[in-house]
Amino acid sequence: ISKQYSEALPHLNFIITNGQETEYLPSALNKKYVCLTEDGKYNLAMNFVDSLLTSGKNGDSWTVRKAFLLAKTGQVESALNLLKEMAMREKANISTENSYHHYAEDYEEMAIPYIKSLIARGAILKAFEASNSLLEVYPNSQLGLLYAMNTSKMLGRTKDFEKNIEVALQYYPD
Repeated sequence: ISKQYSEALPHLNFIITNGQETEYLPSALNKKYVCLTEDGKYNLAMNFVDSLLTSGKNGDSWTVRKAFLLAKTGQVESALNLLKEMAMREKANISTENSYHHYAEDYEEMAIPYIKSLIARGAILKAFEASNSLLEVYPNSQLGLLYAMNTSKMLGRTKDFEKNIEVALQYYPD
């Protein structure tokens, strides 16, 4: 693969501009996003995603991509807030075609390294809060429970520590 992302963009833009009624449009939109992010053009990718969200095209999938772009540009808290909002909205939605678990897993995937970095920096209170936020979104996150237990123990929050142990034992009795 030659990774000629910049060279592919004009071709993709042509398809996007002229292929509004074709089956190629979703693929071209996705490929443009990939080209921009792989080429490190995060601001252009963010503008592209924002324009798609404004136009109402595939809102949720593009919102997840926006969250990952925010994280790539160092805005992890904003990204986590966006994913949390999506997960909690879906959690409240009773429909059978619910995307809650996907959003919760995306949230966990982003939150775990963030929490780990907070602990490494010594920001234990912030790590404790981030762990609890993760558990709010994804209550049975095994690593989330471990981080919540460890940080509550480090902060001397015995009640929180004991509560997290009880919850962990409910989900993981072994």
